Amino acid sequence: MKAKLTTWGAGERVKLVDIVPLDTPLSIQVEPSSACNFKCHYCYRQADPERYKHSNMLDFTVFKKFIDDLKGFGRPLKSLMFAKMGEPTLNPELPDMIKYVKKSGTALSTKVITNGSMLNPDYNLKLIDSGLDVLRISIQGLTEEEYINICGYKIDMERFLANIKHFYENKKQCKVFIKILDTIIEDRKEAFFEMFGNICDEISIEHQIPARFSKGNDSDVTNMVGETIEKDVICCPIPFYSLNLEVNGDIEICTVRLGEESLLGNVVANNIVEIWNNEKLNNFRILQLSGNRIKHKECRRCIAPSLCLQSSDCIDSKIKKLLKWYGHDGERL
Repeated sequence: MKAKLTTWGAGERVKLVDIVPLDTPLSIQVEPSSACNFKCHYCYRQADPERYKHSNMLDFTVFKKFIDDLKGFGRPLKSLMFAKMGEPTLNPELPDMIKYVKKSGTALSTKVITNGSMLNPDYNLKLIDSGLDVLRISIQGLTEEEYINICGYKIDMERFLANIKHFYENKKQCKVFIKILDTIIEDRKEAFFEMFGNICDEISIEHQIPARFSKGNDSDVTNMVGETIEKDVICCPIPFYSLNLEVNGDIEICTVRLGEESLLGNVVANNIVEIWNNEKLNNFRILQLSGNRIKHKECRRCIAPSLCLQSSDCIDSKIKKLLKWYGHDGERL
């Protein structure tokens, strides 16, 4: 196998606690498309279909305004990732969006997370020529039958593999990362490595996380990259280093749409630099730092702080200093 066995983000991360507070986000996740051609049974879209019932595409003019405003930070993002709850490659303007980011110099790295179903030789070359830095392909099975059972999609496995191989052989600067969930392959790791290990740079088996915390007494849990960490993380670190651009131009605190409470503004009317420093986001940060995540109607159900993030993202040890920085006296709200 040519590919390096690794985990997503391995070797790239600094300890967040050492660098917060930040005057510029480390990363922003962009939603090029709210549509998805897969119906993966474990996906949050299926758990809350009403929230994700609309299928739209991010307008290129809106996107360009957002990228132009990023220049106001004075330094580039570490990464701009095209992902969220839809399939990015369904937006036909995705290659042009990536090209615009690269030309602007507003992000050190551009990444696309995809199910890979839209890859083909012509489209592959457009993505590669756009200057894309990382293509992350999520595999949903090793057979056509598994794809139907897991995500309700009829895939031609032979063509699918050929399209990935074509991308890898023509990738230039782009790194290809392939991953699958441990619950999908179970004891077939070698078969997975044999199928995909020679058509990517890095390969990973991720631990599938539960949709919600159990009511058990376990003091620690295993996150999606296999780290055993404390279950009771006080502060969600996401609002301290990241933002999310929705398909309609809204800027949200979280990857998951939390509703009006997490809406920070819209890039059509608001500047992204002002949004990063606005009162609503700072108040949300204080809520997290004050141990009141459990009082937020959406955050209290969320498993991200303990299961979706890596241990290097934990900032609990700096809570007192950060409360002082954000203008709060440390009393519980």
